[in-house]
Amino acid sequence: MVEPRGDLLPADARQYARWSRVGRVLGSRTGDWIAIGVVFVLSLPRVLIRPDDPWNPGFNWPLAVALLGTLSLLVRRRWPEVPAIAGLVVLALTSDDALLRFGVYAMGRYRPLRYASWAAMLVVVIRLCVVVFVVDQHLSTPVWQLMVLTLRYSLMSVLGPASAGAVVRTFRVGELLSAFRARLDREDAVRRGEEAAADRAERARRQIARDAHDHVGHQVTLMVLQANLLVAKAPDEATRTAAEELVGRGQKAIHELHSMVKTLKEPDEKPSSPPDVRRIERLVDDARRSGADVRLDQHGFESRLLAPAVAEYCFRVAQEGLTNAVKHAPGATVLVIVASDETLVHVSVRNTAPTRAPGAHARGGGSGLKDLAEMAARLGGELVGRPTPDQGFEVRSTVPLVTPV
Repeated sequence: MVEPRGDLLPADARQYARWSRVGRVLGSRTGDWIAIGVVFVLSLPRVLIRPDDPWNPGFNWPLAVALLGTLSLLVRRRWPEVPAIAGLVVLALTSDDALLRFGVYAMGRYRPLRYASWAAMLVVVIRLCVVVFVVDQHLSTPVWQLMVLTLRYSLMSVLGPASAGAVVRTFRVGELLSAFRARLDREDAVRRGEEAAADRAERARRQIARDAHDHVGHQVTLMVLQANLLVAKAPDEATRTAAEELVGRGQKAIHELHSMVKTLKEPDEKPSSPPDVRRIERLVDDARRSGADVRLDQHGFESRLLAPAVAEYCFRVAQEGLTNAVKHAPGATVLVIVASDETLVHVSVRNTAPTRAPGAHARGGGSGLKDLAEMAARLGGELVGRPTPDQGFEVRSTVPLVTPV
């Protein structure tokens, strides 16, 4: 495989591209009219200077023939045979071969090499016959001598332009092939870059999964073991109940951690617990059992289903809001509202002022709200977190019922 270059085009393509602007002009309709003008000007000496015909200032028919013949160059790219045939006609009528040269050049430029070669040889024969039997018929030179003398000039005036057209055609094909090769190189470089980025992301996911399983999972497992010991050695029923609750939460955390690790290792696999907005009810119940004063107001979902991404997002907002309220506002009353109308889903978590100071575990903060705001933007909604007038805090989000494609 050819290694991609750092520049836009290889050296040979850049060399070809120097003439690309001129080629675009000559290959357009403007180039056709330029060619018509050049051929007509080149035809003027042979057309106007005709010793055997008197000058007619009112109407000069050779000039009209030359002008009409040059208009055939308008179709030189699609039908290059037309200007070649027109050139033979102009040669027979006016003895000028400027249009014929441009015609055979067009055949070499716009037709395959083998076809152009045979067509050029045929034009040589026809030109030879036209010159000998039409243009120079008044000469007293024997026919065979005139044919020998005219053959060399016919070969030069036909094969030369045809060869030039074939060279230009090869030049243009080389330019296109070089540009195409450069494009393939760039696409290959982009593909390899994307594959490298995907490989780095895969390695990062697996590293995170290993770290979460080895370190976080280890600490949570130790916490559950210590809680089990506390259940066995609890001095009273209240302590035993709290320890059993702690064991249940730890086991649930281990289960969710394993699910997260499995998702990181196999991102294409569907999650074991499908997104459901009713999970918020279980989330609120868990918070109540832990001693938090939480109320849930949920309505508007009786007659409609939420998209999985929207349901998962609502659960994440409620989870983050409850976690922050319990962590930073101990003793506060928390109100969770999840409502839906015809087009939007509204989620808010609002807590009152805390009744006691937060513990040491509440110091610092993560990026949960920031990540949720980015997730809301991807869903076409918004998320706002702000203090309330009663010294509390509110997290409010609104997202569409239908996720954007």
